[in-house]
Amino acid sequence: MRTVIVSMIGLMLCTTSGCSLWKRPVPAPTKEQIVLHGIVDFNEATIRSDSVALIEEAAAKLKEDGNLGVVVEGHTDSQGSLKHNQKLSLRRAEAVTDYLVQLGIDRGRIVTIGKGSSEPIATNATPEGRRQNRRVVLVVYK
Repeated sequence: MRTVIVSMIGLMLCTTSGCSLWKRPVPAPTKEQIVLHGIVDFNEATIRSDSVALIEEAAAKLKEDGNLGVVVEGHTDSQGSLKHNQKLSLRRAEAVTDYLVQLGIDRGRIVTIGKGSSEPIATNATPEGRRQNRRVVLVVYK
């Protein structure tokens, strides 16, 4: 009798707390990254005119499927203070977000964040590496 009660309590706790034994597997969200390199200049948040086609292409993809959302992540190289880079990366992401909205993407489908210099994809010791780290990433999800 005691074993039955302990087992039932364990079962109740497991099912209410999300125990992996009773959870259904959740499919991974559809996620794609579009990395926009070179769309801004050093210490700038203005989109370069020769880069708008990249953003327009991303907007076209978002228009094709109204169920897609996007996280717009701004990034910087490591030049400058952490505080400055955080603000700059957010301004870069906001510039891309504003352009997507101008192209007809509902702002409610967009999350905008600045990551500063916290996630480099190349070395910050060379000009080429720093150029690669100055980017905006669109993380498209369903």
